Amino acid sequence: MGYKIQGLNNKQADTVLFNSGNSKLDYILQLINAKYVDDVNIDSIYDGVITSVLENLDPHSVYLPPVESQQEAEIMEGNFDGIGIEFMILKDTVNVVNEIAGGPSEKLGISAGDKILKVDDSVF
Repeated sequence: MGYKIQGLNNKQADTVLFNSGNSKLDYILQLINAKYVDDVNIDSIYDGVITSVLENLDPHSVYLPPVESQQEAEIMEGNFDGIGIEFMILKDTVNVVNEIAGGPSEKLGISAGDKILKVDDSVF
């Protein structure tokens, strides 16, 4: 199967033959890297493509680059810093699993089984 790609080099079109083992995206990025007039950050292009693909699936599918993924993993360990609860997210709802004795949640009356739907007028 061949593809004609124009616009990367105004003088000629590049024709590419793909076999089942080659990725169209990889080839396009190789062309950009080899022929585009400016330097490009291929990793950031990959990140953008992945982000776009996942955004088209549903509102809950997202791509997190490695640094953001590590930060998110730390946040999602089951703790809310500052209010003293352990929680789980089930069906897009924050469910309190346990309150920390003596913490702010105990003083506010938050307890296991509660669902947190809104914080400071921000709905989840």
